Amino acid sequence: MPKVDIARNYAVAAFARWAHEGRPSYEDMEAGIEALLTRNTERREEQKTEPSKPTEAAILAAEREWERRRAYYQDMMAAEKVYHVFKDHGDDVYLEYVYLRDPQDVFKRGEISRRVVELGMILAFDNGLKQGKGKSPDAVYRRLKQANRLFCLERGISCGYFEDLFRV
Repeated sequence: MPKVDIARNYAVAAFARWAHEGRPSYEDMEAGIEALLTRNTERREEQKTEPSKPTEAAILAAEREWERRRAYYQDMMAAEKVYHVFKDHGDDVYLEYVYLRDPQDVFKRGEISRRVVELGMILAFDNGLKQGKGKSPDAVYRRLKQANRLFCLERGISCGYFEDLFRV
């Protein structure tokens, strides 16, 4: 039975979705949230006959819409934050090459492994690229694992490994 890491899959999907959306910044996402809440409030106001301040029903409808989309925005914000942490340390090449390249394409079976091997070869033969950190696919996987764990931590998702807890 293949080993499945749900937290890793979730993080990879979030990075890919963030790239597909055009890598929106935190400020862009905040503006989108504000626009969403405002648009819902205005829509409710237009449906009313008397002009008045936003009603409690309109505010509740806007809050429900925010609750429906909250996970999406939190994923995007966490992906952006992790990317910037890696970029600040000069390790953004790992995310760029493996997760963020060709964002319009869907990952096919073995695509991430292929990209990891390619990046490992590039880093092994071109020491000038991002100080040549990482010389093997294992080193690339370690950095991606750090990114995935940081994403989970930022997002508040449990990504620990509990196999020892289940041993009898």
